[in-house]
Amino acid sequence: VDSVITDAQKHGIAERGIPVFANAKSACLSCHKIGHHGATVGPDLTKIGRERTPQQIVESVFWPKRDVKPEYSAVSIVKSDGRVIRGYKVNASPKSVILKDPTNATLVSIPRDEIEAEVVNGTLMPDGLTSAMSRPQQLDLVQFLLSLGKDDGPSLDVVNSSCPISETGSSLKS
Repeated sequence: VDSVITDAQKHGIAERGIPVFANAKSACLSCHKIGHHGATVGPDLTKIGRERTPQQIVESVFWPKRDVKPEYSAVSIVKSDGRVIRGYKVNASPKSVILKDPTNATLVSIPRDEIEAEVVNGTLMPDGLTSAMSRPQQLDLVQFLLSLGKDDGPSLDVVNSSCPISETGSSLKS
């Protein structure tokens, strides 16, 4: 982890990390938001460089299952009728469990008497997303994430102008 941080700080260029982040192969924008762009399946990364340590950021990118914020730990509930509902647990009471659908933020209330099993799945972010990137791309992406939300990091205007991103979260460039 420390060597990735050191290499990213020495050789990574935040502005070059923008198109890596926005690239469809990386799939970052499919789940994460920066400013008004991207999706809300995973955490908003607009200020991640200020909110998390460099070690946490690198671990989240390369090994996403190591440290999952509780609000982004997915749960699968098996109902008595055999259906499985998956989402983020928003609330639980003796009478029901409320899950948020990560794809559209819809809340689903499930009565406790209809629940057969509840399984914690952890993060929805798959392992290996960085394996298709070259080492320079990885370092640029890490440097970009490290700089987000910091005074010396790229502004959202720079992010938007360097790699236009649609409001739906998909990259306009491949």
